[in-house]
Order: sequence, then structure tokens, then C-alpha cells
Amino acid sequence: MQGLEAAEELVGRLAWEARRCQRYNLFCGLMFMSCRTNSPQMVYSRVKRQLRATDYTELVHERSGEGAGGRSADSSAGAKGRCRIAAILPETDARGARIALDRLRGSLRDIADLKLGFAVYPDDGSDASQLLQRAVACAAHTAPQTRRETSSS
Repeated sequence: MQGLEAAEELVGRLAWEARRCQRYNLFCGLMFMSCRTNSPQMVYSRVKRQLRATDYTELVHERSGEGAGGRSADSSAGAKGRCRIAAILPETDARGARIALDRLRGSLRDIADLKLGFAVYPDDGSDASQLLQRAVACAAHTAPQTRRETSSS
């Protein structure tokens, strides 16, 4: 999870969403994507177009470790850095998260080394940190084989 510790706004929003889900007996999903690219802003823009307006999306650069918080990302990732994008999917259960992930995979099929994973509150974790770790692990294929682990090259 190097570089993700700086994504404080993402973790804060995810923690808030998890509390809201607990209070109102809802689900929420967290999608995590990573790929090698020299144009993270282009990938980020394509991802944003595929999600709902209520989904919070953040671009996290591996080199700088800085998140864009749903705003325009800086271009400090440099040449062929690892582009990491996380999106909170409010009121989305495992089925809905899988649908969103499949839609993203289809629209980003031309991107090499694309890895996607997701986690759902409360099934995969009881707090923001656990959800983020689970989604990252699924995308990186470090988690045990589960129905939520997915990747395409």
C-alpha cells in the first residue's frame, strides 16, 4: 500500500461512508484499479466517465503518493508510473460493484497491465482501512482466490 497512506481524503470519505452504511443498514463498495501508464490523467478521465456522479474517485500517484481528491491530478507521476485510482461506490453491494468493475474493464480493455479489484462494506471489512487493504489486495492478486479478485491484461 505504498503511496496510499497519503490518500487521507479518500480514507476519510470511506470512513464516513462506512459509518453511514452502518447507521442506515446499507452497503458501499470500494473499487481499486492500477495500471502502468505515462498518462494517468487520461485513464482517470476515462474512469470518471464510467461511474455515477455520486461516486467519489481519487487518483493516487505511486511516485508522489499524492491524491487528487476527485480534482484534476498533477502530472508528477512521470513516465510510465503506476497509475492507481480508487472509487467509493455508495449504496453498492457486491453485485453492483461487480457490474461497475465489468463496465470499467470493458471500457479500459486497451490499457496494458490493468488490474481491478473491489471490496464491499460490511462483507469485506468493518472500517475504511480494512476495505482499502482488501480492494488493493484483490487488484494486486495478493489476496486468496475469491469471487472479488479480478484482473485483465
